[in-house]
Amino acid sequence: MAIRTYLLAITTFLLLLSCAENKSKQKATERYIENNPTLLNFNVFDSELEDEISFPVWFNDSLIVSNNIKKITRSYHYLEEGTDEEEIKYRKTYEYDKKGFLKMLSIEEFYEGTLINSISFVYKSTPDEYGYTEVAVKKGSIDPNDHYQIFKKHYEENYLKYTSKDESEVKYYIFEERFWRTLAADSLLHPNEDDEMNFGRPGLINKRFKLKNKVEESEVTRIQYANNGISPSLMTRDNYPFYTKRLFNYGERDKCTGYVDSLFTGDHFLNAIRTSVLYQNGVLPATIYHRHLNISGDLIYTETEKFNYEFYNE
Repeated sequence: MAIRTYLLAITTFLLLLSCAENKSKQKATERYIENNPTLLNFNVFDSELEDEISFPVWFNDSLIVSNNIKKITRSYHYLEEGTDEEEIKYRKTYEYDKKGFLKMLSIEEFYEGTLINSISFVYKSTPDEYGYTEVAVKKGSIDPNDHYQIFKKHYEENYLKYTSKDESEVKYYIFEERFWRTLAADSLLHPNEDDEMNFGRPGLINKRFKLKNKVEESEVTRIQYANNGISPSLMTRDNYPFYTKRLFNYGERDKCTGYVDSLFTGDHFLNAIRTSVLYQNGVLPATIYHRHLNISGDLIYTETEKFNYEFYNE
């Protein structure tokens, strides 16, 4: 009996030790996710939100600082299947100060390798707690009202409101979850049909949509997150008659290795884009491949994004 009791005690101890180790590993993983997020904010990356110049939340500023990044140059290239000649389409240059705040964004557009348009934006202030920054157009041959959105802010107790300079566009962000219902949001904001509603804050939303007649939603985007609440796992966009689904892939240490965009109309699959993210030194994005596939899964063309960095300690 004593031997049986002893064995039971040893078994219980080993089980408790195993559980403690598992919890320790889980906490270590959670700390890694918290302390080592990706440089790219995949909630807004490769979407129409990149044109919202007033919200420079495309990169993680803590990693900008910890890696002493001074400048990021991001060039976008096109390669048709069956050809060897890669053609540059546009180039974006992000310049940061030593505190990790964006100072200037320059955008250049090319046609057949020749620069045809350019524009630069200067950031006049540091971002507020929601990522909003005052910005001014420095120079350029592109009309910023045609391509890019600059907003002014108006904050209330339960929501954020941003309007374009000519007040033709309005964006709302509701961060109180008790208002994350259609009727509750309508009662709080009384939006117009073209106003954009967001549940969450800039750069980290759960749902985006437009609303009319109090309950009719359109252009609905939904984002589901992994257990850390930061990394997106699934993003869908319902814009009748089309439906887009973006499924994210993660590798070691929860680093995003890419995603797949699938386009549907009704239940019918139309095409897909397979995106792969490659890193340099395991940390900074180096090259991103967007492979466009037809309905049969054949490769049509590839779009490639190339990242180059300048550092303050160079």
